[in-house]
Amino acid sequence: MSKGFHMLVSTDKPNPDSPPHKEVPSQIMMLPLSAILDDNTFQYRITTAIAALATDIKARGQTTPIFARLLDTRYQLISGFRRVAALRELGQEKVLARVFQELNDTQAVGLAISENLQREDFSDLEKAMVSQRLKDLGLEIEEIAIAINRSVRTVQQYLAVLHAPQLVKDALHEGKISLSMAFELARKNVDKSTLSDIIDKVTQEDLSVRALKQILEDKNRITAKDSRHTQAGKEKRGRAGFQPIRLISRDSIGFDLVVKFRQSRPEDLAPIITALRTALKELEQKEADVAEKR
Repeated sequence: MSKGFHMLVSTDKPNPDSPPHKEVPSQIMMLPLSAILDDNTFQYRITTAIAALATDIKARGQTTPIFARLLDTRYQLISGFRRVAALRELGQEKVLARVFQELNDTQAVGLAISENLQREDFSDLEKAMVSQRLKDLGLEIEEIAIAINRSVRTVQQYLAVLHAPQLVKDALHEGKISLSMAFELARKNVDKSTLSDIIDKVTQEDLSVRALKQILEDKNRITAKDSRHTQAGKEKRGRAGFQPIRLISRDSIGFDLVVKFRQSRPEDLAPIITALRTALKELEQKEADVAEKR
């Protein structure tokens, strides 16, 4: 077993320089498929297609045992979910299994993760889900990195892409984009309406991460420019539509003047004061004319 597995199944804090832990006791045996519980607690694979695997097993037989542990009188599957499904599809009655003795829940999680990480077709999105599971178990980023044999930066990217839009996660799982690309798309808050076009462009033109960054920067500049123009237009329309002081009517009887002042528009103070002074002068003149006639 790998150092990562020993760290996972141990309850101690990981120490890369410490001697390896003893392996959990196990034995190889043939189990009746009917004795396997219908339980997916330790299933970390997103891909569940079994057609190709069933064809291979039919031709060569089962070459890799499943991992299981005994629970009461039946067996809980730890890894090998697709192999079990393929054998059932083929109408087989038994499965080759490595049965682990006295395996607790934490150890079972570690075993399932360690076994899956060794598979070449284990996608980056599935590795991200594993990283999150380990984080949920209380492991620090550095500990997760040791457990899955990846750098701290890679683990940080794994955890970040889980918050990306589903379209990005699907593309990562299908291998259309790399982990670094998914990370960039996750942290740039890309408009969802343009994500599909960006991913298609990356795939069709086989773009690099640097090229993707340039595309995102260009789109951000255009978006920021459009936003400034939109805001300026709103402010212009707002200034045109709002009249702080307005002469409603004027005739031989008098005039009606409406004043509107908002604390958020201090620039309206000067025209309001000017208009009021003009109105006040006119009223003072009217008052003087009335007094003279008396």
